Amino acid sequence: MNFSEAKSNIAQLIQYVNIKHIYYIDDEDGTEEYVAKICAKLTEFDDDDWATTSLPNSTRELFELDADYSYHITRWFKELPDTSKYQVLQEFEINSVIPTIKALLGDTCIVYTDDSWKSTGKKRFEENINNKENVLILFDKNLNRSDGIQMAEEALAGDITNNYVYCGIISNSFDVASEFEERKKYKCDFYPISKSRIDISNDNYEAFVEGIKNTLWLHHIEKV
Repeated sequence: MNFSEAKSNIAQLIQYVNIKHIYYIDDEDGTEEYVAKICAKLTEFDDDDWATTSLPNSTRELFELDADYSYHITRWFKELPDTSKYQVLQEFEINSVIPTIKALLGDTCIVYTDDSWKSTGKKRFEENINNKENVLILFDKNLNRSDGIQMAEEALAGDITNNYVYCGIISNSFDVASEFEERKKYKCDFYPISKSRIDISNDNYEAFVEGIKNTLWLHHIEKV
């Protein structure tokens, strides 16, 4: 299942469950790292590469003048829609979990760092719950400054919260086959999603769609 098919499948699942808001909490967006890798690959560019690249037309001139082309690329990249960011990173063969997940989840998805979640995102999330709106929320398990498991437990606390929240924990610390065993370690009502489900190099996201489906399915099974 390629990127377009996976995005369409996820959109159908989201619509079916009537998800109104999607939040993904991970570390910094990675733009600086991605741009550095793009700039490194420019040293290998030939005329054909420059003719077909999606980078702005002025990039080659700035590169050949040894001007500050990285700043130029950074500004351009930050303004791209999520799907376009994914496509650029695919073009340069850069594995990019955060923009890939955001692009797959669609325009409804808002990405927060752990700090921005605590300062603004959590309040917005609580307002959604008070308004009785369904929310899909995904936490990276190992954040730089926070524990994703603890943040999920805090988000799911409360008598009415579990009625409206579908929660997943994303991590590379376990594989797909170990997801249910991983879940047994915690009391919280969330589904562990292995990052190995995101097969960027082969443009195959069927397993990630299954991970999202399991997250939504678990919410209902736990209420039976």
